[in-house]
Amino acid sequence: MSNFSIDGKTLKEILEYGYNNINSNKQIINDLNVFPIPDGDTGDNMCMTLGGGIQGIAGSDETSLGKIAKLCSDGMLLSARGNSGVILSQLFYGFANEIQDVDKATLSDIVRAFASGVRYGYKAVDKPTEGTMLTVAREATEHMQTLDLNNITIDNFVLELLNATNTSVQNTPDKLKTLKDAGVVDSGGAGIYYIIEGCSKYLRGEIITDESMVVTPQINEINSSKFNENSVLEYGYCSEVLLQLQKSKIDIDKFDLQQLKDYLNSIGDSIVAVQTGYVIKVHVHTFQPYKLLEYCQQFGEFLKIKIENMTLQHSEATIQNRFRPRIPKQTKRKKYGIVTVANGDGIIKAFKEFGADVVIKGGQTFNPSTQEFISAFNETNADNIFVLPNNNNIILTAKQAAEMYKSSNVYVVETKSIGDGYAALSMVDFTPDNAKEIIENMNAEIVNTITGAVTKATRTTICNNVQVNKDDYIGVNGKNILTDSDVKVRAITNLIDQLQPESKDCGVIIYGKSMSSSEKNFVKEYIANKYNNLEIYEIDGKQDIYDIYIILN
Repeated sequence: MSNFSIDGKTLKEILEYGYNNINSNKQIINDLNVFPIPDGDTGDNMCMTLGGGIQGIAGSDETSLGKIAKLCSDGMLLSARGNSGVILSQLFYGFANEIQDVDKATLSDIVRAFASGVRYGYKAVDKPTEGTMLTVAREATEHMQTLDLNNITIDNFVLELLNATNTSVQNTPDKLKTLKDAGVVDSGGAGIYYIIEGCSKYLRGEIITDESMVVTPQINEINSSKFNENSVLEYGYCSEVLLQLQKSKIDIDKFDLQQLKDYLNSIGDSIVAVQTGYVIKVHVHTFQPYKLLEYCQQFGEFLKIKIENMTLQHSEATIQNRFRPRIPKQTKRKKYGIVTVANGDGIIKAFKEFGADVVIKGGQTFNPSTQEFISAFNETNADNIFVLPNNNNIILTAKQAAEMYKSSNVYVVETKSIGDGYAALSMVDFTPDNAKEIIENMNAEIVNTITGAVTKATRTTICNNVQVNKDDYIGVNGKNILTDSDVKVRAITNLIDQLQPESKDCGVIIYGKSMSSSEKNFVKEYIANKYNNLEIYEIDGKQDIYDIYIILN
């Protein structure tokens, strides 16, 4: 009879091993990209998502399995980025939700939690596609449900789980033609395999000896010379709490997050307050952190408290500041606002000129997290917020952030390219004063817009019946490869012809960092000579990865 059980301490160590393993194999996952453009970031996205959960539990000495799972899940939800990261966070959210009241879990509990995770994962995707990481999670779980869990050793359980995951991953090309054509397995499914493999290493007693892989809480040394007996507190305290609402103190179903935010505004700024289930995550910059603690404790008890002197933070600022919450603009709240995503200083400037309140820096290979969207929503300070993700791999993250955010009505317009975002922004009109009609008008503009782009191929393949050679320049329209050439301007002009600009009246060319002055002039003259009916507007986008965007409307 199996009497194996897992407590919180063991789950914490298991998850750390899972993180270590995917972290060390993330480039392998990245390289499994089907489309031959620089988009191989599945490994990075899954790693950063799980890493957010690991940071949430790294310093905890909690022994309850359910509470460790909840802490990890909260961290993953806020750190999720890219479709794979969002799906992973939902898989674990379902897992944690099923065992939240379990202090020690049996194998039966774990399999039941797996099944719950699969349900939440499938719910996160509007139209789930088989042959993806969802399939891998489901098929591995279904196999585990067939086992006699009362008469199995932990070694055999782990071996069955690992083998079932591997089999499902290897079968993904049989379920998804694009994988078979590219000769690869699903990258998200491979990510799940590496996480499971890492967990199995712990359970089978395989010690990871590479100390650089071991996840430990980050401890920053305090430089007392930056703040001593003669210093004056200039910046206040960066204060963060994780608050568990308590039924013994309030009716937790009637808790008003806006009331908490209003109070935070009275004692500080740079406010982020997010509710996940009955746990509240708060961030505020204040000179009186004791007021934050005193106020919050009337609603529940703290799972985590962090208070840091910002004078020290200011003196020792590093690149990590990019991940701190944005400071909201202290402006009057408005009715409508727009949050969008872009990469390239020129594109960001153009989007702001068109009316975007906040432009999150991100895009291809650099997907923003759920937390970055939530911080942008706070900064926008509007009753109704329209979100333009401008990348198919960012839409799920934007939707997850919108669902978590309770202070505004957030609408995600499913823009899948910079061209979609440009079209929606350039013609946005709030005069209908009706969110549904505003979105319909934006979508109508997007439908009439054609976007092409040129970038370098990351590998040799045949895609859409086009022979692609590694390091050639390829012209794409969405997921369709239209042309390939070893000369950049030839790829650009061939793409322009394929997009059939004679059917359009106007166009926008957005030049990337790699474009020289002579290349820009060549493209401009080509269009002027061959498509003189087309009115062209040029933007020096300064974007990475894509040499040029061509937007026709």
